[in-house]
Amino acid sequence: MAVNEAPDPLQARDLEEFITALGELRQWVGSPSYRTLAKRVGPLMRPPQLVAHTTVSNVFQPQRRRLDIDLVTTIVRALGVDEPDVARWRQACVRVHVAA
Repeated sequence: MAVNEAPDPLQARDLEEFITALGELRQWVGSPSYRTLAKRVGPLMRPPQLVAHTTVSNVFQPQRRRLDIDLVTTIVRALGVDEPDVARWRQACVRVHVAA
């Protein structure tokens, strides 16, 4: 990954690498706190809802065996990623789940 380049989710070979890339994306956009991110995620959910910061922070734990794909997609969107790249993150998340 180049210095000013966002991490590429399609490089992830498994769920752990995907979660690492997601953490790198969070850092790349300025490391918003999990509380801040949860406040951004809630209104973007369908339907909009309150999302606990622990729910968001749990997504970034590398020992996870599964992820809620819709939640991951919404987190990526809340991090300010544009829609074509949001679709790439979703595609990568689906792919690593199939591999798991």
